[in-house]
Amino acid sequence: MEALVSHRRFTLWPVLVVLLLAIAAAPGCATKRRTGAVVGTSAGVAVGAAFGAQAAVIGGLAGLIIGSEIGRHMDKHDRHEAQHVLEHNRSGQRHDWVNPDSGRQYSMTPDAAYNGPNGEPCRRFLLREGRRGEVTEQTACRRPDGIWEIAS
Repeated sequence: MEALVSHRRFTLWPVLVVLLLAIAAAPGCATKRRTGAVVGTSAGVAVGAAFGAQAAVIGGLAGLIIGSEIGRHMDKHDRHEAQHVLEHNRSGQRHDWVNPDSGRQYSMTPDAAYNGPNGEPCRRFLLREGRRGEVTEQTACRRPDGIWEIAS
């Protein structure tokens, strides 16, 4: 019985970490960067939790950083473009766009879809912001409601 109680505490604490981070960020969630950080952290913990508590923490930290960076610049228009690329572009088919409000340029190239940890479709992709911007490789998985969400 003692081991069972210990096991429950061990698997539930990553969820508590996500809740605490979300609550801490809630007062400032009006900014895209903070919203991206909260969403990224949640996704990172959720994906990492499938591999254990340590992976949940590592996934949460990675998601925090990635989500924060993506949320810093991308607005609704950019997220719509990214959703379209992930849903409709063939593997290796690059899509470029310019945000009409910010003037920021993006280039996105998806890889082949594969089944994620829960059987959901996932795709790795390369994202470049700006003409000479750094290229980042990321992964997104499609939620049951059809929205692609950054996983790592």
